[in-house]
Amino acid sequence: MMTFCGAITGVRLLICWIYEHTESVLYAQVMHAVSTGSLGMFGPAMVTPAGDALWYGCYGTLLFLIIGSGYFIYLKKTKLNLTS
Repeated sequence: MMTFCGAITGVRLLICWIYEHTESVLYAQVMHAVSTGSLGMFGPAMVTPAGDALWYGCYGTLLFLIIGSGYFIYLKKTKLNLTS
């Protein structure tokens, strides 16, 4: 359950980032649809609960790596210090 919550939190952060930078509800909805659709299509079928937890853990980790990378690129572009 915790891995699923982590993965969903990552998706929500990306949706919020898209809306904040585009001010488009349509783009945010498309991100949500793509996320839900890709989980349905590419997610593992007929797995054990442990396998499901592993899948969502890997998915959530990948999302937070993408979010963290984007944040550091943003900091570099805006020339902000991490200490301020």
